[in-house]
Amino acid sequence: MSGASLQPSVPILVLLGEARRALRMNQAELAHRIGGSKRTVQRWETNRSSSAHHDLQNLADAVRPHDP
Repeated sequence: MSGASLQPSVPILVLLGEARRALRMNQAELAHRIGGSKRTVQRWETNRSSSAHHDLQNLADAVRPHDP
């Protein structure tokens, strides 16, 4: 399968929204954590824009649980 791309079984935008809600964060709080705008998060979650690769690490850090 040379050249085949791997597609996740659940779209990243669905996982992002679920993780954000599980952490009881609103879109503005997530935007603040990643250094972006609420509008950017809204666009990602509604699939109107895709996140850049460098944003994915910031997103992962923002929704990853942290010890209190």
